[in-house]
Amino acid sequence: MRNKKAFDLPFSWLFAIIAGSVILILAIYGVSKLIGSMKYEQYTEGAKKLSILLNPMEAGLASGKSASIKFRTETRTFYDCSITGKNIFGRNLIRFSEKSGIGEKWAEPGGDIAVYNMYIFANKTEEGKDLWLFSKPFFMGFKVADLIFISSRTYCFKDTPNPIKEEVEMLGIKNIKLENCSEEDVEVCFGKSGCEISVSGNSEYSSGRVVKNGKSMYYSGSLIFGAIFSTPESYECNVKRLMIKTVQLSHIYKDKIGFVEKRGCNSNIEPDLNLMINLGNSFSGSEQLAEAEQISKSMNGKNNNNVYCKIYEVQE
Repeated sequence: MRNKKAFDLPFSWLFAIIAGSVILILAIYGVSKLIGSMKYEQYTEGAKKLSILLNPMEAGLASGKSASIKFRTETRTFYDCSITGKNIFGRNLIRFSEKSGIGEKWAEPGGDIAVYNMYIFANKTEEGKDLWLFSKPFFMGFKVADLIFISSRTYCFKDTPNPIKEEVEMLGIKNIKLENCSEEDVEVCFGKSGCEISVSGNSEYSSGRVVKNGKSMYYSGSLIFGAIFSTPESYECNVKRLMIKTVQLSHIYKDKIGFVEKRGCNSNIEPDLNLMINLGNSFSGSEQLAEAEQISKSMNGKNNNNVYCKIYEVQE
């Protein structure tokens, strides 16, 4: 008969083993929570630094800028747009994460960093070690804002019209190819379908439509790049933000008309500003940009012809 007592352990030993196991589990849990908290703070700070790096991308008086950011490891940046909140102009949201740990898994991203004075056009998630950036000013007669375009992928433009080709070459946008395209590139067709992204427009491609993910986005001016690089949902959100700012600037220029008239300088663009304000207040989507463009062309012509009483600087 086997001696059962040979397998008995003193109670103090059993207690020590159980207690030690519990302490070890709690320690591992605590360390993992601490690491998770540290990563969250680190990635939130990463998103904050990225938002700061975007500041120099604002074109100012220039026709545009291009740049790139290289990360040390595989990185994901997340972009979103919102027109809700306390700020009447809405906001863009940026998040950040990296591959880390055993097996190089993607870590949970950090917190949202809100930027209120930028209009960022990008896919919802950009992934890789490189980010390519460029910016272009956006006009509605007068300058409204600088648009920032971000991508981690390379795009292949096919049958590129000369105005777009000249812009790409002038800015030196490294992730847009005009020839020697590869299978990994995102194909963008101009004037025809059959690509992942299709672009149609007038002869100068100053206005038209972009079809992406089965959805149509209408553009005016430099928004053509926003429609190509952005998700449709984010694009429409940022266009609405731009129209909100257009309305506010229109009110400011109306006030300026009253000021210059007191000095004997008359302007005839106030009716166009009123039309722009009314359109902006009822704006529901990018399909109305064509109407906004017509108003801006009328206003631009009147303003530019009034040599001595210009209300805003002439668009180049």
